[in-house]
Amino acid sequence: MLQQTALLVLAKDETEMIGEHQSYHERITGEEAERRLKLFDRHCYLTRFSKNSDCYVLSVYQRQRPDDIAIHFEIVINQNGKLNIKGKTREFDDIRQLLRHYEQHRIDPALKNIGRICTQQEYELAEERHQQEVRRRQEEERQQAEQDRQRLEERRQEEARRQEEERRLQEAAQRRRSVCRIL
Repeated sequence: MLQQTALLVLAKDETEMIGEHQSYHERITGEEAERRLKLFDRHCYLTRFSKNSDCYVLSVYQRQRPDDIAIHFEIVINQNGKLNIKGKTREFDDIRQLLRHYEQHRIDPALKNIGRICTQQEYELAEERHQQEVRRRQEEERQQAEQDRQRLEERRQEEARRQEEERRLQEAAQRRRSVCRIL
C-alpha cells in the first residue's frame, strides 16, 4: 500500500523517465527478467515494472561460480519524488543517476555492482540468436537421429543378409551331406 501511495504521489515525468530509460523492459515477472538476463554471458541488469507487485524493479544477474546470482531490487519513489533502492538510504534525482551510481558501487554484498545494461534491443537480438541456436541444435539432433536410424536400418539389413547367407550355406551343406549318403 505504501508503494502504491508513493506511485500516486510520483510526478508523471519521473514515471515516464523510468519507463523510457533504455534499461526498461516493460511489465514482466522476475522469472522473465532472469530468463532475459541469462541470455547474456556477462554481469548485467535491466529495469522493469513488476507484473506481480506493481512497482519498479532493478533486476541484476551476475555469472558467478559455482552459482549464478539473480537479485531483484524494488525501486522506491518517495514523497519528494526521489528514487532509492528499498532498504537503502541513498536517494537519487532520477533513474539515470541511480543506475550510474550502482554501475560503479556495490548494491548488495553478493554483487560487485549491477554490471552492464541489458537494453530491450540487445535482449531482442540475443533472444533471436538464442532461438536460432535452438533451431540449429534441433536440426542437428534431427539429422543425427536420422543418421542413427539409417545406420540401424543398414545393420538390420546386413544382419538379415548375413542370416540368409548362413541359412543358404547350411542348406547347401545339408544337400552335400544328403548326396554323400546316397552315394
